[in-house]
Amino acid sequence: MKWRADRWPSGWAMQVTCAGQECPVKVANVSVSGLKYLGHLPADVGDMVRFTVLGFQITARIARLEDGGGALAFERQLSPVQLSTLRQHRAIPAGY
Repeated sequence: MKWRADRWPSGWAMQVTCAGQECPVKVANVSVSGLKYLGHLPADVGDMVRFTVLGFQITARIARLEDGGGALAFERQLSPVQLSTLRQHRAIPAGY
């Protein structure tokens, strides 16, 4: 049986750098090893993306693409503080 990390709901909005562009997404749920997002990233499964949490850059691979979103697998597990930050709800300011 394959182990699956605990997932927590989120509403964290963030900018993901993908294919040289900043793309807004909303985190639907998060675990120490990855997250599910809502939004569009101009990339394919396996492509690398990055974003920032508390001033630290997180690198991830696109693990899955779905209608209206997808999933990211982190290159390294999140720290407990990063995980708790992404479990919060935050909107992207208008005009960002």
